[in-house]
Amino acid sequence: MKKITIISISIIFLLILSSYLYLQSNQVAIEVEPVVEYKFVKMTINGRTDIESLNREKIEIPLQNFSIQEEAIINKNTTGQQVVGISYARGNVKIINHGDKDISLPVGTRILAEDGTAYLTVKEVEVPAKEINYFMDLTVGSQAGQAEVPVRAENKGSQGNLAPGKIKKFLPAKGNLSVINPAAISGGKDDVKNIVSKEDQSEAVEELKNKLKDQLLARAYQKLGGNYRFVEKDLVYQNYNYQFSKSVGEYASEYRISGSMELRGQLIRHNDLDRLVTYLAYQKYNQANKQVMPGINIESMQLAKSSDNSYNVILELVIPVLDEIDRFKLTYQLAGKVIKEAEDILSSHQEVATFSIPDNLQRLPWLPLAINVKLKEPGLKQTFKIE
Repeated sequence: MKKITIISISIIFLLILSSYLYLQSNQVAIEVEPVVEYKFVKMTINGRTDIESLNREKIEIPLQNFSIQEEAIINKNTTGQQVVGISYARGNVKIINHGDKDISLPVGTRILAEDGTAYLTVKEVEVPAKEINYFMDLTVGSQAGQAEVPVRAENKGSQGNLAPGKIKKFLPAKGNLSVINPAAISGGKDDVKNIVSKEDQSEAVEELKNKLKDQLLARAYQKLGGNYRFVEKDLVYQNYNYQFSKSVGEYASEYRISGSMELRGQLIRHNDLDRLVTYLAYQKYNQANKQVMPGINIESMQLAKSSDNSYNVILELVIPVLDEIDRFKLTYQLAGKVIKEAEDILSSHQEVATFSIPDNLQRLPWLPLAINVKLKEPGLKQTFKIE
């Protein structure tokens, strides 16, 4: 009796095993691709400058203060221009003495034109006294003493060129003397020279500032590499100092500005941020029967100071999430269905993006074990939700 029982059990086992192997070898494979939902999530974590390691329970992440200093030099061409005299206007004046005594004038005696332009005598001159005319011992008239002397404009340039008769007086006045230029005074010439203008310096200050900011930011990324993350808009550029090689109004065709600037901010280790964000995402979605996929993207990050050592780190995330597909339940729903019915059932599942049923079938097997629902790697079909 015992022997018959063992044989019966063995036969049943063999039958079951044979059926299983048959079903496995003849299973209908249906590929199902799940929908990827990209969740836009705003999340706030606590960043602290007084801790050194990540604390997932308190949702705290360490922040590190950093500072970088850079120097730069810019050479620029001047744009200011100024008219400069390059030669003196020259001519002669006639000095008239109405007095009774000869008068001697030294080199450099100043005389003025009507418009206030000053001229200087270039030679010493003696102007004779007036002459009295007599007839039969009687005074019948007088003639003022005269002398000509060369002069030049006090300053170089065309402003010293003068028409005849425009020089009128001495400075200071010389009593009985008067002066006039009987002919034109000419020869004064101008040139245009480059100078450093206020606009040149203002433009250079802004250009150097922007150059230093670019250098600091590039150096920060280079120095920190891929190990840290910082928020560009929360960086502080300070201690901007600069100096010029030329002053405003100085003659020059080019000039140089040099200076330095400091960059300060807070750093977050990429590894810490990725670990904390991934942990919080799994906490949020895996408990809701959703699967968080790799590739969480941090769209933006802002810092808001909350205390001396603490900042609110405000994150905007894109989290790829899959709804769980119950393959066991789906297999029973599909068992024995004609292909059109099976397609309708699969299409009704919102968590299913695409599916594939073998073309050579008219109906799916009646036994669920003969149907193998395979999950395909998610493709391009996506849905987007803001939370």
